[in-house]
Amino acid sequence: MRFLIPLLCFCSVLSCAAQSPGGARRILTLNDETTFGEFVKIFEAFENLLLSVPAETRGFVALSAKPGEIVERYKFIRKRMRSSPNLKRRLEVTQPGVHYRGGSWQQTEFWLLQKAARSPYIAETADFGCNVLEVTGPVSIDPKRTTLIFSTNHLVATWLDNPYSFRWTVIGGKINKGRGTRQIVVKRFAGMERVEVSLTVVGGEDEEELCQKTTSITTLVRKVVDN
Repeated sequence: MRFLIPLLCFCSVLSCAAQSPGGARRILTLNDETTFGEFVKIFEAFENLLLSVPAETRGFVALSAKPGEIVERYKFIRKRMRSSPNLKRRLEVTQPGVHYRGGSWQQTEFWLLQKAARSPYIAETADFGCNVLEVTGPVSIDPKRTTLIFSTNHLVATWLDNPYSFRWTVIGGKINKGRGTRQIVVKRFAGMERVEVSLTVVGGEDEEELCQKTTSITTLVRKVVDN
């Protein structure tokens, strides 16, 4: 297969990488006509190459934004990384929807990076950043109002193997619409002086273990003042 030939030249590739400025070497570029099946075979060859060279050598895959299969390609690579801790430590892949600096790429690229070499493209959000988790809704309401809307702008990220999902909990009312989505409609129970809404976000990347996952908001019912 024409794409696999460069990956089989281990010695020449490593030699070129060591001599290139900064120790970064692009070893293969795929055109957008490459099928998903071809991509899988090419990635497996790249993975074998990466795991056969010295441990300080790292890999980098820049996924093209053009193919309609970019989400499936990203999910495939992430699955391989989770199943191989060694691969996870040594490989970086561009994430759909994230902007990168250091130039742009038009097609899928495979890179080898020597020790201390910088990644060819760097995410604008640095190595990793937590999503900001907040819930918006009314702070206070008139006693006659019984229907309330609460929402979050947190990402859904359908390209992930484990996309985000949303678990809402309401005290002082019940969810009439939107359970499991980013926006809910709540019916306040009669006589309640406050409605407490909590949101827990589940799913996402392994790196998000320490990110904020739960937040809440309280809506107060204004008291009627007798004249």
